[in-house]
Amino acid sequence: MAAEEVTRVVHRCEQANEDGKLDLSRCLLTSFPDAVFHLTRQATVKSCDLSHNELKKLTLKFAKKFTLLTVLDLSANKLESLPENLDQLTSLLKLDASNNCLRVFPVSVVSNLPKIEELNLQNNRISDLDSQSLVSASGNSLVDINLEMNPLSTETRIILQNVSDVNIKISEPDDDYNSLD
Repeated sequence: MAAEEVTRVVHRCEQANEDGKLDLSRCLLTSFPDAVFHLTRQATVKSCDLSHNELKKLTLKFAKKFTLLTVLDLSANKLESLPENLDQLTSLLKLDASNNCLRVFPVSVVSNLPKIEELNLQNNRISDLDSQSLVSASGNSLVDINLEMNPLSTETRIILQNVSDVNIKISEPDDDYNSLD
């Protein structure tokens, strides 16, 4: 990271100590800096924005440190998967992992997030997911799932279209494949 980005991260960590909102969007991050854990050790971080970076993965330490998050924005990165321990974020209401490289969504993570209401997985590479498990895992809290612009299989589409208790957004198959060009 260039000195300019390091300074930006430090200032944003200081702001998080004041307002509980950690905004590290557009900081050219390729990985989550360990220094952030130290710089925010006194903060009660409720919201974290890591959007528009170059993250390929999120460390397991992240979910252990930020257990009180209610909003997590991981959009517009290069994530291929989400950490399995994301289910430690038991206060999480909103997860945005749109515009990444996810091929599989870990349903077990969602099923163990008791308060999750909104899940945005738009514009990834998800073709199949255990739709039945996702629907049953959603419980009473999950209200919205956005799976638009994913190359979902026909079988997955049929199952998702028949769900009535959760608002699931999916796009037409032609739109999904055009998004990957």
